[in-house]
Amino acid sequence: MNELDLLVENYFTDSFEASDLFRLVEQAMLSEAGLPASQIRKSEERIRIFITKIETPEEPFTLTDGSTVVLPAEKNKELLSRLYAALEDPVLLSGTLYVTTANGNKITTGKLAKSNVYTASKKLLIRNKGDVAEGILGAAVATAFISGGNQISVADVEAFLDELNQNENELLGTNKTAKVLTNPTRREDGTTDTITCVIRLSTINFNDLMNKDKRSELTGLFNSAVAFANSEEMVEATIAVAANGEDNKVAVVSDGVSKQKKTKIDIKVFLDGKLTPIGRISLKAGGTEQLGQVGGTWEAVAGMFRIMFGIEIDERLKEGWQIAMMPAGRTAKRVQDEAKKIYQDAHLKINKLLNPTGDDVEAEIDLIKTIAAGMNYQVALEDEGIILVHLDAGDFKVLDFAMLEDVLREQEVDLASIPKLDRLNPTIQIVDKKAGNKPLFQIRFKQENKGKTIRHYVEKKEHMVNLLAEARKQRRLAR
Repeated sequence: MNELDLLVENYFTDSFEASDLFRLVEQAMLSEAGLPASQIRKSEERIRIFITKIETPEEPFTLTDGSTVVLPAEKNKELLSRLYAALEDPVLLSGTLYVTTANGNKITTGKLAKSNVYTASKKLLIRNKGDVAEGILGAAVATAFISGGNQISVADVEAFLDELNQNENELLGTNKTAKVLTNPTRREDGTTDTITCVIRLSTINFNDLMNKDKRSELTGLFNSAVAFANSEEMVEATIAVAANGEDNKVAVVSDGVSKQKKTKIDIKVFLDGKLTPIGRISLKAGGTEQLGQVGGTWEAVAGMFRIMFGIEIDERLKEGWQIAMMPAGRTAKRVQDEAKKIYQDAHLKINKLLNPTGDDVEAEIDLIKTIAAGMNYQVALEDEGIILVHLDAGDFKVLDFAMLEDVLREQEVDLASIPKLDRLNPTIQIVDKKAGNKPLFQIRFKQENKGKTIRHYVEKKEHMVNLLAEARKQRRLAR
């Protein structure tokens, strides 16, 4: 018998006291109320777990009472759209939330939040896959140099990490961990190469890397890193060291804690003290599209559009932006409204460059050069020779943004600016009309913490990734 039936049945009995009535009314209200969105909004991890469970209906969701439910996505489209919007802007998540089961029943998200599935998922959470990936790739590269051109496996990399983890933390007394493993490797010609690997990460990320209970969460990254280590480019580099008839010293450094503002190199490979051609790696892991970001100052956002497109944002918008950003009276909506004005102004200026008339007919050609330089800056800052290694879905892509200008010209891309200003977080996409309006990259505004944190992202899109990866592949084949 549920609480409402019990309430009706006992309401007028002599044995039923006022305190019982109040308790039952409270329980009945709570059972129907759903979980306030504010409680979900506090945890991006919880939002992602809800989305995953709803979008994979073949996997039953276990509740606290031991029962299982299936949450089909087609019955929860509205809820999913709200949860996805909340990842962009948590402020959007409001009211109470329910999910609909396969048989059409509604259950509260409060029950889901407290379920043992959530607890288990939280236990296996990888806090920062990007940083953890630096350690994985560094270990894979070091293992490849030890192998001297032979193919390596995920098990080889895991064994290398286990051995490295036995050594002392060289940053004791801090919230960082740095461990070093040196491996003298005897070659067939009698020479000995000394391979040293250094992995520096924040302690929580280092612990996630070394936690064997979490390895299943990192399967894709391990497979991707090993695929890169076994690639033709890496095999050439490792054989060159192993077979040169000299005693060499190779150092692979994965440094996720130094906060070097003038470089975007995540993994460095030194040969006898000098950076190797493959030794300047900027790493992107998983599905991340981000190449660069700036904060919320006027100078930052205006500077970003200047670097990327060579345009100047209308100075008359500066005062409105700065007022909206002031702590007193600052709201998410005020900041969003001013951001839309900036993005609209940028779009109009970019669009004018892409549709030149009269004396401006060379503008689009100049813009390709500016965009290519701007994208390369997002990847490399002031460094030269950086390659971007993108690890995802068990595979990898190697991108050289220094090639971008040539690639865009060779492909004869037909650029267009597509503004998306009707959303809360305005975006400008640069698309290739020749390829059916496939996006090449985008500039995206985002705010978090009710407008307290402002970022503007430069993000690569799949079309640009594919063009660059193929161009680099063809260049290597032509050598």
